[in-house]
Amino acid sequence: MKEQRQHLLASEVGRRWSGQGRIRVALVFPNTYHVGMSNLGFQIIWQKFDGRDDVSCERVFASGDATEPRSLESGTPLRMFDVVAFSISFELDLPRIISLLNHAGIPLLGVDRDDGEPFIIAGGVVCAMNPEPLAPYADAIFIGEAEYVIDELFDLLARYTGGRRHRGVDTWRTGLLRALVSIPGIYVPRFYEPTYAPGGRLVELLVRGDAPARIERQVAGNLDAEKTASVVVTCETEFPDTYLIEIGRGCPHGCRFCLAGFVYRPFRKRSVQRLLEWIEGETLPCHRVGLIGAALSDFPDLDRLIVSLSESVKEVGISSLRADAIIPSLITALTARGQRTLAIAPEAGSQRLRDVINKRLDEETIVRAAETAGNCGITRLRLYFMVGLPWEEDEDVLAVAPLVRAMRRTFFASNGKRITVSINPFVPKPQTPFQWHPMAPRDVLKRRLQLLERDLSSLGGVRILTKSVRLALLQGLVARGGRPVGEAIAIREVTALSWKRACARAGVDMEGELHRERRFDGLLPWDHIDVGVGRHFLWEEYRRAAQIAGRLVDGGPAPPG
Repeated sequence: MKEQRQHLLASEVGRRWSGQGRIRVALVFPNTYHVGMSNLGFQIIWQKFDGRDDVSCERVFASGDATEPRSLESGTPLRMFDVVAFSISFELDLPRIISLLNHAGIPLLGVDRDDGEPFIIAGGVVCAMNPEPLAPYADAIFIGEAEYVIDELFDLLARYTGGRRHRGVDTWRTGLLRALVSIPGIYVPRFYEPTYAPGGRLVELLVRGDAPARIERQVAGNLDAEKTASVVVTCETEFPDTYLIEIGRGCPHGCRFCLAGFVYRPFRKRSVQRLLEWIEGETLPCHRVGLIGAALSDFPDLDRLIVSLSESVKEVGISSLRADAIIPSLITALTARGQRTLAIAPEAGSQRLRDVINKRLDEETIVRAAETAGNCGITRLRLYFMVGLPWEEDEDVLAVAPLVRAMRRTFFASNGKRITVSINPFVPKPQTPFQWHPMAPRDVLKRRLQLLERDLSSLGGVRILTKSVRLALLQGLVARGGRPVGEAIAIREVTALSWKRACARAGVDMEGELHRERRFDGLLPWDHIDVGVGRHFLWEEYRRAAQIAGRLVDGGPAPPG
């Protein structure tokens, strides 16, 4: 393990650990180094934490085995830190958090930790979506864009935790918890007492003390005020030797299935001039630059930004573009800077289903995008579709193959090209219009994946990738679960019981949590989290989607007008 840590550190170019501050913080990404250091948000939080004079912040990653977790920089055991901070980007990283705490010898439940144990905090998009499965295990959870209130948070942490192991302080934890509720965006689960009915449904939430009834997501205003870019460049990530820089945040389109379109609102962008200044003035290697954002297609003058970069930038990469933004000038600018792969996400094969999910793209636009990409030098096309979307029928699934066939025909105008079709089961997400919708049953998802694989397998030059139905169902369980689901996660991680048996022991009706339709007038575990999008707005979007599909949804307020 020591040799592996040394290899990873030696591969990094950029920021080095200071090791000077008196408050020892472990910043944990509950996945591999490869995944964690590909996450720009994780890098920024590390820089913010370790940049304080009173903080020494080291990184910790999940090794995947049963060994005691240790920090990357010094090999310090996780339990020896004053603060353990988890950055959570994926629902299925929650079981790894339980595993890391367990193997570190840190009591799992917040109420069981005394003043000699690390203080556990968490943040990330999963927390803003629904923090409840994590709530029993975290002392405090940050809701929103954490980098802009870190100083306020750490001023309090410094007051209560600094040097605690040496002074014998025995009352700091309770005082810190009470003080943290005064910081906007900080959720302290101990002051919120949910009551669940048999099966795991939330029926009541009591708020204690001075804690706010709702926790408001914190949002950065002027993105030009501060750079969000790589602090380390390494070959050991999903983007090897690539300098990543965020050019915008949020998305203006409001696709009804998509978390980014609601949790990251409002849509914000950085100016071309500011981005150029930052990239040109960067001391890190920038011969390969990755542009990051949920809605790159809506960044004005994206082609001008790419063309204006200095000649030292040999390659520019982007993740995906909306089909209606794929125009010759932009794709030519990208291919001139080395981009050869482009991702497009039609999401559904039929126009009916694209209308239901509010993916405002017609077939002509999608096919033309593939043609433009091929004509302008793109050689690898990645297409993303989902199965199990709300009110999906077999005819919608069968419409995928003809669409891919039409795109293949226009894209393959010349030889040497490949298409990858990625098909994922749809997982309903909190804070979106489909938060009330049941997830499709296992047998339906499997059958529709088989339909697609059968129809697409005969297309030459087309590779098919499908996500595990089992993992998608587990993701769906965690995504919309309450604290009983969090208990089930802990039971499974500690006892190695099956998910079904762990859920039963925790009092969770696994099938019911996944496949029941929720009502507007019912409580949801995340209702006390305010991301800035109203419940009535989400319900109205859900009702509109049902209307397009020719269905009715029950339990909501009357439509306006």
